[in-house]
Amino acid sequence: MELFAATYNDTPFISDGFQINGTLDVELLFKFNGWPFGIEDLEVIPIFHLLSCAEPDLNQAMPVPEFSPGSRPDTVTTHLGADILTRRCRFVYAVEEIHFSRCSSQFTVSAEQKDYESIVFS
Repeated sequence: MELFAATYNDTPFISDGFQINGTLDVELLFKFNGWPFGIEDLEVIPIFHLLSCAEPDLNQAMPVPEFSPGSRPDTVTTHLGADILTRRCRFVYAVEEIHFSRCSSQFTVSAEQKDYESIVFS
């Protein structure tokens, strides 16, 4: 899994009482190694974990990101408060679960340290 795009927009980010004046749209690309029913049958759910911020905000907790299908079949997207850009926040991410629609089943990925990617927004 890798970062595909990160785009700032000036739409306020509001989630569970958390409000910031801008939004960072983050899109992650996952590797598709083939599945008999095609990529459209898959729902990929990443773990996206905040490690630290150079300038923490102790006044409010950051909401856990929720992912949805991205702009391409092999991407997922989420929205974050744009304040992470000025706070220099570091995240790690990897594939956590894969859901198969046609089989009505899911597969949990036991990601190892080497499977995680890291990103710092600044």
